[in-house]
Amino acid sequence: MGTWVHTPPGTPPISSKVRVYLHSEKGAIVSILTINIDKKNHADLVLKTPGNTTPGSVERYLLQGSQGPRSKTMLLNGVPIENDLVFQWGKKKTIRKYGILPSLSSEPSGPFTVPPLSILFLRFSAGAPPPHGSTEGRIL
Repeated sequence: MGTWVHTPPGTPPISSKVRVYLHSEKGAIVSILTINIDKKNHADLVLKTPGNTTPGSVERYLLQGSQGPRSKTMLLNGVPIENDLVFQWGKKKTIRKYGILPSLSSEPSGPFTVPPLSILFLRFSAGAPPPHGSTEGRIL
């Protein structure tokens, strides 16, 4: 996540059931952790950057239970997590399997949907959004 923790500036509460945390590390890498503890509603996270700044590449990690938070099987980006995620981390085959290749999104500022009872990590490279920007979101 990063060594520095920030309060996202200008962050209005998305909901009492959605938490947003901002971390940064050397090299202008910023990570945003969004936790949705709502049992029924998803949340959309929209990022605002200053001026015409583009977030650059985005790594997206969506963690959720296959049948809710008490599931015996957890999913990463929709794929059941297996031992290879831990023991083969960083291998191209594992990265492709879990769909965590950095992508240059045509919409790098979102919205990013956070399903009910799930956790979303967004990791931005150079040209990242906050701490210089802000986040906003809403429950739909």
